[in-house]
Amino acid sequence: MAPPRGRFATAAECLCIILVVQAGLAAAKKRPSSPATIEYLAPADTSVHERGLVSERVTYRSILTEHSRHWSNTSAKHFTRAVLGYVTPWNSKGYDIATKFASKFTHISPCWYQVKIGADGSTTLQGGHDVDQGWIKDVRSNGQPSPRIVPRLILEGSEGAMEGYEGAAMLEFKNMKKAIDLIVKECINQNFDGVTLEAWMGWSVAGVLSDAELRKKALMFAGALGDTLAKIKTKEGKLMQLVFVIPPPPVLDMPTKFGAADLALLAPHVHFFSLMTYDFSNPARPGPNAPLPWVSLCLNILIDSPPELQQMAKKLRKEVPPQRPSHERELKSVLTGNETNRDIADQVLAGINFFGNDFQLPRGGGPVVGHEYLHVLAEQRPKLIWDAESEEHYFEYTKGSSRHKVYYPTLKSIESRLSEIKRWGAGVSIWELGQGLDYFYDLL
Repeated sequence: MAPPRGRFATAAECLCIILVVQAGLAAAKKRPSSPATIEYLAPADTSVHERGLVSERVTYRSILTEHSRHWSNTSAKHFTRAVLGYVTPWNSKGYDIATKFASKFTHISPCWYQVKIGADGSTTLQGGHDVDQGWIKDVRSNGQPSPRIVPRLILEGSEGAMEGYEGAAMLEFKNMKKAIDLIVKECINQNFDGVTLEAWMGWSVAGVLSDAELRKKALMFAGALGDTLAKIKTKEGKLMQLVFVIPPPPVLDMPTKFGAADLALLAPHVHFFSLMTYDFSNPARPGPNAPLPWVSLCLNILIDSPPELQQMAKKLRKEVPPQRPSHERELKSVLTGNETNRDIADQVLAGINFFGNDFQLPRGGGPVVGHEYLHVLAEQRPKLIWDAESEEHYFEYTKGSSRHKVYYPTLKSIESRLSEIKRWGAGVSIWELGQGLDYFYDLL
């Protein structure tokens, strides 16, 4: 705004000009003039701890510069308990990460298989086309010691959801035995070290867990599979193992809950439990990915057994026959074992997310993985804020008319969770390899 030529500006016009200029300067200050640079540098001679990067005071610039500079000593281990890493066929970087950092892991679980059981008793194992024996060989040869390869398989109904009578049919003895035989045969043929079974969610959808009798059969199936695998040796002479995926325990008692009693009952038959302690928030309820107090509460419910655990376990034992016949004749009961969950804490693998969320406020948005996160940092150049309650970093930005809030793991947030998990004596499971930043693996 300028006065007409030939006269001086009035005081009001001068004030208006000043305000317009100030507004423009303020807008320019808020808006990055150009994206920052994402660096991809060679590995470093020192770890992230030695470089002082594990800190609450982290900047977007340090992440953009250091994210690829993991310690060149990829075989060094800081976390000495079991560490399982998931790999998915749709994320090729996960395969590379599993190979490069093989020594950091005790178990690698590629998500390859589905077991489908129909109401008519038809039982099929699908997903074998994804198996990559060359990659398995590379992972095993790079690991010192070699991590176990335990592919994840999802138990499903014939149409992908075990609804109604189909859920009951899949837990008939003959159908369960078919499923176990197929799984075991595939493990032997492919020389796997066992499997990771994801069935709890499918059972919940099918109504299996709300029916007392079907729930017992479901637990018996998991126990029988674990017992069968534990008798079979791989070509390397290792006994096969079962990892069982479990949801976070709800605070309130629910029919679909996997609780301390279930853990105690299955522990003698399952080598590890992959606990899904992430996805606390979602687009309908934006917030931290996995607040540390919530992670601790989940471990508390499962491991620091409540006083009524022994009574609950005894009650279940009375309801299910205690006989333990061979697999060929009948599925085994899973109702024997240790009732002190502190003694089996090392069988629990607490989940740590290597992904984040870019929420669009007040509702919306969704998951964000490493390369996407880096581009948002470069474009927005935000200030990262440490949430002391959840022990996670976040930042906010505006794009167009949309406000965003981003929670994504940092070295400090991961270290906090590893320290808490160590305190409980548990292990770790990571969803998923390739979604995080390369220097995260220095912490393992």
